[in-house]
Amino acid sequence: MIQDRSPSSKRSRRDDAPTHLQSTSAHSFPPRLEIPSGHQTTTHRIPATPLTSTTLLCAMKVTSNVQFSTHAFPAQAWLGFGVNMTTVRSPSDMAAVAKATLKHRRLVEINLPHTHQVIDGVSYAVPSNCSIALASGEGLSSTLYSHLRLKNRPPPDDSPRSTSVIVQLVDFAASICKDTLRAHLAKLQPFDATNESVISAYHAFFKTVGSHVVTGCTYASPASLQDAPALTLMDIWTALSTSPDCALRERSADMQRAFASLARRTHRTPCRLVINTDWAELVLLSPGARIVPGAGAPPDTSFSATTVKCGVELSYNFLQNRVVDFDILNDGTPVNVQMSRGFDGTDKGNHNGRCSVNIFGHQYDHDKYQDNAWNTASFYQCAVNPVADG
Repeated sequence: MIQDRSPSSKRSRRDDAPTHLQSTSAHSFPPRLEIPSGHQTTTHRIPATPLTSTTLLCAMKVTSNVQFSTHAFPAQAWLGFGVNMTTVRSPSDMAAVAKATLKHRRLVEINLPHTHQVIDGVSYAVPSNCSIALASGEGLSSTLYSHLRLKNRPPPDDSPRSTSVIVQLVDFAASICKDTLRAHLAKLQPFDATNESVISAYHAFFKTVGSHVVTGCTYASPASLQDAPALTLMDIWTALSTSPDCALRERSADMQRAFASLARRTHRTPCRLVINTDWAELVLLSPGARIVPGAGAPPDTSFSATTVKCGVELSYNFLQNRVVDFDILNDGTPVNVQMSRGFDGTDKGNHNGRCSVNIFGHQYDHDKYQDNAWNTASFYQCAVNPVADG
C-alpha cells in the first residue's frame, strides 16, 4: 500500500473518518461517500452481467484506510455452493432450488481481500471475485421477477421498473476448489448407464457435491439483500470444462452424461383401485406424474394421463370388489391423489359405499362420507417406488 506523506496525513485518523455513510435517497445505489483527504481512493467499474440487456453499469467507490462498520455480504450465504438438481422437478421452482443447495462445502472459493461497498446505506464486505450491477425489473424474466416479488419485500415504488440488485461470481475458473473436486471425482469410474453400481456412485456424487453451482444471486431491490434471492446456476460439467486443471476438464463429459441419465430416469409404481359402490374416480394431482393403464380393467373403466374412472354416477349398479390395476410414472417423489365415489354400497340409500387405492403396498381407504358435491377425499404424500427403471 502506498504510504501518504502529505501534511494532511499527520492528522488524527479519528478526525479524518467520515461522520456518516448514507445514500442521498432512500434507494440510490451506490451512495456518495465523503472521502477524507490523505486517503487513497480507487474506482472499480462493475462488469456487465449477461442476465439482462437493461443492466446498468455502476461505478463504485472503494476506499482503503477508512474504518467501516461492515456487515457480512448476504450473497455469500449462497455463492459457490453446489446444488443437487436431480431432485428438482423444475428449474423455475426457486424454493426447490434453494432447498437443494448443499451448504456443507463450496465448489467455488469466495476470494479475499474484500472491498467495502455501500448498498442502500449499509456498508458490506464484498468478496473480490463478486460483481454487483443493477437492472430494471422490466429486464428480468417473468418467472424470476414473480419469485422476487413473492419472496422478497416489494421494490420501493411497487413497479416492475424498480431496480434489482444482481450479484455474480467473476473469474470463475481461477476460483474452483480443485482439490475438493479432484478428491470426489477420483472415486468415480467413467459413466456407464448400464452399470447400476456406477449409476449409484454418480447419484451419490450429485447428492453430496452437487450437479450445479450457484454463480449468482438476484435481489428484488437494494433494500432486500437480507431476503432470499433468486439463484443463478451453472452446471458442473461446464464449470469443470473451464478449469485450467486437466484432470477436472477430462471428467466434464462424464458429469453431463450422468446427469442426463439420472434426470430422466422414471419410477414406475404399481397401484390397484378397489371399488365397492356404483362408481369411483381417482385423480392424480402431482405435476409431472402420469397414469399408465394396467391389464384386465372392467369394461366400464376409462383412463387418462391423470385419472382412472370405473362405473357410472347414479347408475346404482352395485358390484363388489371391482379391481382396476394401473401404474403411476414419476420422478420418485411422493404423490397426491383424490378419490371420489358413490354414496351407496350394496343397496340404494344405505350410504355404505367405499373404495380404496393401494400405492406401492400402502393402502388409502375412502370409506367415510365427505360433505361435498362428489364425495371427494384427498390423500397427500403417498410414497412411490423408490427404485427407478433402468
